[in-house]
Amino acid sequence: MPPDLTGVPGRKWTAPTVDNRRGPCVRLPIRERPPAQLAVADDAPTALDLFCGAGGMSLGFALAGFRIAGGIDSNERAMETHAHHFGGHDKPIELSEDFGVDEALHALGVNRVDVLVGGPPCQGFARVGKGKILSLLRPTMKEEELADYDDPRNSLYRQYLRFVDKLKPEFVVMENVPDMYLHQDGEVVRAIICDLDRLGYGHAKPLLLSAADYGVPQTRQRLFIVANRVGLPVAAPIPVTERHPVTLKQAIRDLPRVRPEESADELPYDLPRDAFAYARRMRQGVPRHERGIIYDHVVRQYNAQDQEAFSILEEGGRYVDLPGHLRRYRSDIFDDKYHKLYWSKPSWTVTAHIAKDGYKYIHPDRLQARTITAREAARIQSFPDWFRFAGHRTSRLKQIGNAVPPLLARAIGEVVREQIRSLPGVRG
Repeated sequence: MPPDLTGVPGRKWTAPTVDNRRGPCVRLPIRERPPAQLAVADDAPTALDLFCGAGGMSLGFALAGFRIAGGIDSNERAMETHAHHFGGHDKPIELSEDFGVDEALHALGVNRVDVLVGGPPCQGFARVGKGKILSLLRPTMKEEELADYDDPRNSLYRQYLRFVDKLKPEFVVMENVPDMYLHQDGEVVRAIICDLDRLGYGHAKPLLLSAADYGVPQTRQRLFIVANRVGLPVAAPIPVTERHPVTLKQAIRDLPRVRPEESADELPYDLPRDAFAYARRMRQGVPRHERGIIYDHVVRQYNAQDQEAFSILEEGGRYVDLPGHLRRYRSDIFDDKYHKLYWSKPSWTVTAHIAKDGYKYIHPDRLQARTITAREAARIQSFPDWFRFAGHRTSRLKQIGNAVPPLLARAIGEVVREQIRSLPGVRG
């Protein structure tokens, strides 16, 4: 049973939930005053987010002082999340060769922006799944066979470039996985830079950045292709936590200790006096009437055997480290089926696969005997606690795993914002 929150002082508003056999489904309304835009000036430079998902890139640029003109993504729940935080100018659109750029922009009410940001789906470039298989087969396959086998998602960047061509923003920021830089010996990145040059963006550069260097408690690397048509050199943001990255303990220790059966979409919360600076940062902006609540602190249920395995594993432990009676799979194939996080280090990369089972993200506290909750995953991605996610638990986890860490996006956004300020006659 979820805890009774009726006694939480000053409680006035919460996202409605709908129960069904898949568990609670959080629904997020479009708000009259979108929370992510409250501190942004009306005349601030604008950004449009393509393939926006829940809005990690949007939030980062909003924190850097940009007004978000809208977002486009094919995932309806992600669009609900984005619209709730940035306004109602969002559209669930499948970006492909069949849609019209003019129609999409008209529906959004957008005719110009200062910056176009976004991350075309990246699974086809990754070293896991089909991307991994292709990398292994490539030496033995002919070119025509490779063309048939290669992932169609690898060409979605061309849809992004159609918006660049139409809107002609001063700056362009495209995000993807680091393996995009290695894909076909870097040919895809070179093709994008050549296409940008053809569109008038002579200053373009790939930047490989580690999220842990910018205050994110996660060893996540991302590739950004940054370009502009105003003649300025592309500059990388200066790392702020390179020598002393934020650890998992600093990120989530303050959250309520729960076993799987105790987790819930809403739980009572009290910020500890000894909370780390990162935790306090994640609580900034939480409305006064919601300060006694933590949202999305929910995790899937696990059987007794899983919970025993979670309790036995040491920090950093893997499936292969379990005693024989707790192994249901071949340990020589599934050696990393389970992986327990370290308290004293940043988390490893949180991906959308966390929505499947979460076994690669086992909480280091053996007494809790579970994987990390949706809120803990959001903290690891650097989403503040006031940022909610629409949909069922699995949908929320997928949105979180797919997102660009907002603090990493903010670091890039601040560099772009300073360059915009340096331009004569440009807002900002």
